[in-house]
Amino acid sequence: MLHSKSVALLVAASVAAVSFAGAAGAQDYPTASVSLAKVDFNNPDEVQAVYNKLRRTAADLCDSRVLGASHKFLNDRECAAMALDQAVIDSRQPALHAYHADKLNTQQVMMAKKAAAKDKQYAAK
Repeated sequence: MLHSKSVALLVAASVAAVSFAGAAGAQDYPTASVSLAKVDFNNPDEVQAVYNKLRRTAADLCDSRVLGASHKFLNDRECAAMALDQAVIDSRQPALHAYHADKLNTQQVMMAKKAAAKDKQYAAK
């Protein structure tokens, strides 16, 4: 069980554990902890700061240059997204959950707009 004042980021997300069953154990993947002890989750700036720290830590843990080819189960971005998702869930902090959901919605809207713009370009040709 995780200590209530920290969140562990695990690269061995459930999909990876299933994919590598028998090939490598979860202990073969790097982990990191991010302290939540001094975070005031009522302060939006602190929520944003801890979220960014979790995001950077997930990206560092999922860097294929660090993991090596034997751990290449997803691309770096997918791995980092899964690790960040799990860290936010494990935090059990509603403010962090809401911030993460807002970030995901914003990214989806931006991707949809970008796809629509490309579709218009191709249709015009």
